[in-house]
Parts: sequence; C-alpha cells; structure tokens
Amino acid sequence: MESPYFLELDEADMDKRYLYMETARGCPYDCAYCLSSLEKGMRRFSDAYLDKTFDRLANSGVKQVKFLDRTFNVDPVRALQIARRLTELPSSISFHVELVGDTLGPEIIDFFTSQAKSRFRVEIGVQSFNRKTLLEVGRFSRLDVLKKVILQFSEAGVHQHTDLIAGLPYEDYYSFKQSFNTLFSLNPFEIQVGILKLLHGTRLRRNHETYGYTFTDQAPYPITSSSWMSEEDMKSVESVANAVEKLYNSQKLRHTLSHWVEENKLDAFDLFLKVGNALRTLKHPYSQRDFFRCIADAVKEDVLLPLNRLKGDYYRLSPIYPQPFWEEGELDDQGKEVRKAIRNRLDSNKISVKHMKIVERADGKVGSDVWVYPALGKSHTVLRFDEKYNLESETVYESTHRDA
Repeated sequence: MESPYFLELDEADMDKRYLYMETARGCPYDCAYCLSSLEKGMRRFSDAYLDKTFDRLANSGVKQVKFLDRTFNVDPVRALQIARRLTELPSSISFHVELVGDTLGPEIIDFFTSQAKSRFRVEIGVQSFNRKTLLEVGRFSRLDVLKKVILQFSEAGVHQHTDLIAGLPYEDYYSFKQSFNTLFSLNPFEIQVGILKLLHGTRLRRNHETYGYTFTDQAPYPITSSSWMSEEDMKSVESVANAVEKLYNSQKLRHTLSHWVEENKLDAFDLFLKVGNALRTLKHPYSQRDFFRCIADAVKEDVLLPLNRLKGDYYRLSPIYPQPFWEEGELDDQGKEVRKAIRNRLDSNKISVKHMKIVERADGKVGSDVWVYPALGKSHTVLRFDEKYNLESETVYESTHRDA
C-alpha cells in the first residue's frame, strides 16, 4: 500500500503543511473523557516501516511533524530510540510529541532537555492536580513526579504545551483555580485551559446525569455547568482561557505576568480573570494600543508600577514606531536633560535614529530604556542606560510577532 504520508498530490505543498504521523496506534489508558478509551489494545508500527518513512521524510521538504501517538513514551526504550532517530533528520524539521510526564525516565528527560529549543515540542496533559478528580476519570498520575518533570522542562527552555480541563468530576471552581495556579508556578511554555467536552461514547457522556452536567447539543459538546461548577464559574474559566491565550501562550507578556504575580504576591488565576474580563469589553477590530491600554487599566489596582514592564513589551512588539498607550505630559527640566544626554550618547556611538522613545527601565532599576527605530531596516533596538547614562546593553528585535 502506498504511504499515506507522501502522496503525489501533496508533494507540491509539503513544505507548507504539518505532516501528521504515527509510530503506534491506540492508547493504554482509560480516561473517562477521551475517545481513545473506546479503543482496546495498541498496535506498534515496525521499525522497518518507520525507518523507510523517516528516510523519505528527510527529503520531503516538510518543516513540522506532529506525531498522533496518544502516548509517545508508552514504551520508554522505543520512544528514546525513535527520538534519537529523528535527530538524524535535517535540522530544519521540528517534531511534536505527546508525553505522559510522570512516566518519563531520566534518560529521555535528559534527551529532550539537551535538544535545541526549536527541535522538539512536547505536550503534557495535566488536566488537574486534584487527586480525587483524577482517580474518578481513570488517571493515576504521580503528581509530585509530574510537577518535577514540568519544572525540569521549563528550566531547560523546552517548548512544552500543557493542558488543564475545567469541569471534571469533583473539581469545583476553587479546586480548578488551585490547579491552574500550581501549573502556572511551574512556568511551562504554554498552558491550554480547556472546557470539558462530553464526547459520544465516553464514560462521562454516558453518565452525565450522575455528575449533573449540562452541555450544548452541538459538537464538540462542551459542558456549561456541573454539580461542582456553575455556569458563571464556567464563564469565568473561559475568560481566563482567553487571557492566557492572548497574553501568555502568545509569549507577548509571559515574563511580565510571571514577574507581576511573584513581585506583587498575586493569585495568577485572579489576575488572568481580571484581564480576561477586561478584554471582553474590547470592540473588534482593536489595535495593539487598545490591547495594552486595556491591560494597564485592568491591573493598575493590583500591580506596582505596571507601566514599566508594559511599555517595554509594547515597544518590543511594535515593528514600527507606535503612539504611546498611556497619557504623556510635557518633559520637565530633568527629563529634557536625560533626553539630551542620551541623544549625545547615541550620536557618539553613531547610532542612526528616526524615532526614539525614552521610558523607565522595565527591570525597575534607576536609568532608562531607549527604544530606537531606524530609518531603514526591519528591526528596532532597545538601549539600556544606567543612571549616569552609561550604555549597559543593546538588544535588537526583528519585526516578527503574533497579533493581539
């Protein structure tokens, strides 16, 4: 049979698409919310078949491969062998694999943490940190091990996507909030906040009355309430999910948010909820200036000096010189002296400037961050000066970013 991965009709566009592949089919787990629980047994494709597939992949022009295996590391030895085989393929190809985090051994953890950040993207389904909830849906996670693995990946800069599901049995609003805050504290690259979907055939769908579920009658059948979470609770979770996607997963404000939570001793879930509710009021289409102003207004009562970091993020994400999103007054005499000193410093360093903006240092220290937009080119630069106008650092940003 002809390989489904390299059909002639797809050849012209292989470099523009994800390639979805399998090394095995089926899942050994029995999660009550998942369609994979309906399939019994597993089938592993032969090494010879995989080697042939990988050989063709090497010359295919494909840039991204996503493995559909429900649990890539179900066989730890085989998983490591395959992962090592993938590193023999062109470095232009990146791979996405789904892992069960608490069953990973030291060797495969070392493998993923030692790879280039763009080479492997791993997905770890957490779903909840509530033990009673996990047992009810058939998940037997070793939570202490899981948290340790996620933290190891975070500290190594691995691009890990983590999942939470709101609405599982025995998880009320405050329990889910705690699950979210626990995961946020581990600093994964992405956090997906999902709403439970009652898929046909799953145990939770069959027993939905037992759990007091109400849900929409159209696919994908998300719940609207449960015996533990009200409709209002679910709407709050949706606001959090939207804010997480816009601010955290986009990488726009990920570090700023973590800093705010730590420095101001905030509840991460509550912070995202406040921002998410504010974002609901924005009328589409909205500009990046509107987006940042909305965030600044939402957090001003909870965050000390929020504009310091927000200004830095705003200019970092603006490929062309933007209008400030905050109210500006006239420069006082000291401000004029600062501007003159920095302008002289730029001239002495022969730095060409079309637009320049001087703002407080994003790190909160005394001094200035100077955002420079040149007359030509597709990049902009931030120059960091200390309180005596000595240049401490220079960082160049290319004009690539995700939209708000």
